[in-house]
Amino acid sequence: MCFASTTPTTLTYEGGGEVTGVVQVTGKGFTEEACVLLDTGAVHCGRHTTISRTPTVSAGATMVSGGLNHACAIVGNAVKCWGGDLPADVTFGGEAPVQVACYYHGCCAVTDAAKLYCWGENNGGMHGIGTSSGTGGPASPTTVPGRALYVGPGQDHMCAVFEGGKVQCWGQDWNKQLGGLGASSDPGVTLVASGAVAVVGGQFHTCVLLATGQVQCSSGGQSEGAGLDMGRLAPVAGISTAVALSAGKHYSCARLADGSVQCWGAISHSATPATISGLRTRDCD
Repeated sequence: MCFASTTPTTLTYEGGGEVTGVVQVTGKGFTEEACVLLDTGAVHCGRHTTISRTPTVSAGATMVSGGLNHACAIVGNAVKCWGGDLPADVTFGGEAPVQVACYYHGCCAVTDAAKLYCWGENNGGMHGIGTSSGTGGPASPTTVPGRALYVGPGQDHMCAVFEGGKVQCWGQDWNKQLGGLGASSDPGVTLVASGAVAVVGGQFHTCVLLATGQVQCSSGGQSEGAGLDMGRLAPVAGISTAVALSAGKHYSCARLADGSVQCWGAISHSATPATISGLRTRDCD
């Protein structure tokens, strides 16, 4: 199911029929396009809430993520991409990708060696390699000091969780998406010192999931409440049992331990979380 308000809508195939067996849904770069990963390992894409019956990836996918006009999926020891100007197959020197996360004009992946690689455009220092020169070439390892566990890109900024729960960020900070700590082309901004398990970004905001189940967000006044718009990292009121986190252009959502989903920003029209009605979630084996 998908939602742009507190009432979800069922995903259907072109020509009719509910999409079932969904493991993951990803939007494509704040547009109205989306891709779904099914429990068969296939990836299907479409527009709004209508998905093509013809798979983009027929089998073997374990994760999918979308950018502005592209998407990528983990398939075996590689990441396969389509759309945009990205390479079709991205490999990591024998390391296996365990997470892929795309942004406007590129993607990043965390490997089983706890290394972070990025490819696509590097505008604003999105790749974390100490320079903001653009590149569409093969994946480049970031200059991160430590073992990467999770990466969460925004539109023009990037954050990652490292061993010990430290969140390092780089890219642009003009709307305080890096906590007002300043822009950087390498991972020099420490948003959270310890205790984080995930981080996500929107167009103008960043949110962090802590091991305690709390969520903290940061933005200036441009995120419609998705980053709380306080100009610094601050806790999201009323959320203490979150187990997963996601973000869109101007919204953030948390899945709670009881399976319910709460969202804030453009979906609830405020920085106060609202429960998505009629929606229950579960972990996928």
